[in-house]
Amino acid sequence: MSTRKAPRRPAMLDAEQAENIPGAEDAASSSEVAHLVAQTLLGIEKESDENVQRLRQLLESGGIDTVSELWSTSPASTLPGTLWRLYLVYQWYLRNPQLVNERFQQGLAALDIGDIFSREHSDKSVANLMDKLAALWQAQTSIAELAPLLDRVSDFLQVLASGVSAEWIKDSRDELADSVTLRPQALLQTADDLKLSARAAKANHLN
Repeated sequence: MSTRKAPRRPAMLDAEQAENIPGAEDAASSSEVAHLVAQTLLGIEKESDENVQRLRQLLESGGIDTVSELWSTSPASTLPGTLWRLYLVYQWYLRNPQLVNERFQQGLAALDIGDIFSREHSDKSVANLMDKLAALWQAQTSIAELAPLLDRVSDFLQVLASGVSAEWIKDSRDELADSVTLRPQALLQTADDLKLSARAAKANHLN
């Protein structure tokens, strides 16, 4: 059963929420905190104190919208930067799954994609992919499962970009507007970023 929910722009932490993240009270956008949140989500956190346990409980209970903004300034080649790109893709799909599915169908028609996605069950393939992302946000994905997921999302974006102009978000006032979504040919660039992250993850070099 799908765990998808209505999209929302992540908000910055308030004082009570920040208590769940070591160091967030003083440096909510710091690289160290962004990495800690990413590592906790994937079960590879290096700390085991009470604060980290509370953070994991927050993530498992659906608190990803609360903390995801911490990743927004992280480079694409890092774990938090990679998760930020996955998060934006997921939120875009939640906003209008019908539109995304239509664009995906256009991409399938324009490409000779082989076995990347099943033409017969392409709508289901996209839904299954988004369910995998939903599981990630609930801290149900291990670091060992991340590389195949990154490859899959990268392929998904390549198909989307092949059927239409590779625009993502057009309006800078859009709640999902970000350097990732507003730059020219954002879909293709994000697909490339995720493919590189997948290679790094396979080599245990994504951090």
